[in-house]
Amino acid sequence: MTNRRTRQNKSTRQVNTANNKQQLAKVGAGSPSSTVQQQTNIDSELAISYDTYAQNPAKQTASQGSNATTDPKQNTVSSSSQNQEESRDIDMTYETIEITKKKLYYALALLDAIPGKNALQKKKWCSDKFRPKLAGFVRTEFRTHKILSEKKTFMAIVLDNHEDLISITSNPIEIIAGSDDVPPVTLKFEDQQTIKPPKPDEEIENDYLKTIQVIDIPMHIKAHVVRATFERYGAILSISMKTVKYYQHAFIKFANKEIVDAFYTTWSVFIGQECVRVIPLALQEDQRQKRKDFCVKLSGLPRGTAPRDIIGILDAVNAKACFIPRNPKSYKFMNHAYIYFDSAELLEEMTVSAYSFEGYELIWVAPDVQTCYKCGDPGHIFKECNLEFNRRQVDPNLERLYKKFKPANHRHNNNKKTYADATKKVSHSSPSQTTTPILTGTSSGGSLHGSSQEKSTATKNSQLDEIKKQFTAMQTLMMSYNQDLEQLKLQFAKSNPSPTTQSHSTSSHSPRNTHNKSNQQNKNKHKRVRVISGSEDSEDNGSSSATSDPIKKLDNLTNVSNNLNTMMSSLSKLVGQFVGSAV
Repeated sequence: MTNRRTRQNKSTRQVNTANNKQQLAKVGAGSPSSTVQQQTNIDSELAISYDTYAQNPAKQTASQGSNATTDPKQNTVSSSSQNQEESRDIDMTYETIEITKKKLYYALALLDAIPGKNALQKKKWCSDKFRPKLAGFVRTEFRTHKILSEKKTFMAIVLDNHEDLISITSNPIEIIAGSDDVPPVTLKFEDQQTIKPPKPDEEIENDYLKTIQVIDIPMHIKAHVVRATFERYGAILSISMKTVKYYQHAFIKFANKEIVDAFYTTWSVFIGQECVRVIPLALQEDQRQKRKDFCVKLSGLPRGTAPRDIIGILDAVNAKACFIPRNPKSYKFMNHAYIYFDSAELLEEMTVSAYSFEGYELIWVAPDVQTCYKCGDPGHIFKECNLEFNRRQVDPNLERLYKKFKPANHRHNNNKKTYADATKKVSHSSPSQTTTPILTGTSSGGSLHGSSQEKSTATKNSQLDEIKKQFTAMQTLMMSYNQDLEQLKLQFAKSNPSPTTQSHSTSSHSPRNTHNKSNQQNKNKHKRVRVISGSEDSEDNGSSSATSDPIKKLDNLTNVSNNLNTMMSSLSKLVGQFVGSAV
């Protein structure tokens, strides 16, 4: 009896193990009925239950009939295990509730009608006025709308419910001025849809059919260039551009939708050397995706290759579009291109042939395959590339001659300075060194037929040299004037001698006994004062004063002339130094 029960327990355990594997393969999980079962995973839970009870609840009835005994606890455990198995078979489904963004409403009033000296004060006035009263107040902002071909700026009160919009638009605000002479002003906000009604659906659809999107436009291409390129297809009503990462997108609206029909078959247009892709806005989503699916990468292009340079290859493979990416740092063309086809069959057919360009072998690879940025080979990366570019070798003899004579295209080599040269102190030339201006060329050694800057420098040098000559001539004239003035002074002194002149001449010829003579002069001075003060003849006094006044004037003129001579000589030196430094 014991052996039979042991064999029965082994077979029951095998059946339970098979059921366990089936339950682990099911998707989903049931809800545990106890705290311990919630904290454990399904594997550990089943292992504990089978090790504890060691019997399958479904087979327990047959076992009890053979033993002719009943155990109420075992029946309770078996029923709970069966409920757990049934609960695990139930898949939990959740209902997703979609919540949309709340609609905003705009109440507008002309910005000039809002109280305040500037826009910031006007905005603060509106915020302080409506924020406490309106529960749906969101913010204030400025909005510009075109009313009757004229752009006007409005103050917008943004609300999140329609009741507040009705409240603010139906109740005008009376603004009282600070002076009694000025009458009050009524401020009224209006609904934005009243000021600028929304376009009808038909008009929106019509504009949608007449608009194209142009992508892959480089940053240096402006809107007027794009307009001029696409005007050959038809009249353009409007064009707008925006920047998306490293490139620009343009939205062009034509006068009629028949013009856009051509771009359903034309995928790209050349703008100069660039190739831009064109997509009609009304193009279906599956057609948009089709223009991206059949793409292949052409690697191994020479450096600086533009899309227009490989137009021969594009025509040979019947490509619909081409895109050569630019380096994110230098913004130069990279050495691979993405070629787009309109079908997988055409892609496979055209990529069987191998092409070369300018002596470089080109390789067809998948778009997601990484290639070497240096040579374009997909077998290695940039760090492992052994390609060395051939740099132009310059003959040192030619380089020396270029620096000496500075012929065409070699006149500005001296302007290239390194950081070490820029940090060196400028050595000042000694005063003894003189420089001669080049009147038949430029200061850098170029010819008279050089650039406009060289001609301008030569003209300035010649003008400054002429100014120097004029100053020299003026100085010569001033010297002759001084000589004539000295002669005039001597003649006047001989014709009208005075005591002062005699005393000066006497003192100049007798350098000895200076102390005695100075005392004698002081005595004579007192005597002259007595003679003048007690003179009996008033005519002698007038003649002596009249004689001394012209002499003083002549002395003053001499001093002025000396000062002018000094100034002229200094100015001449300055002009000479300036001309020498300019040269």
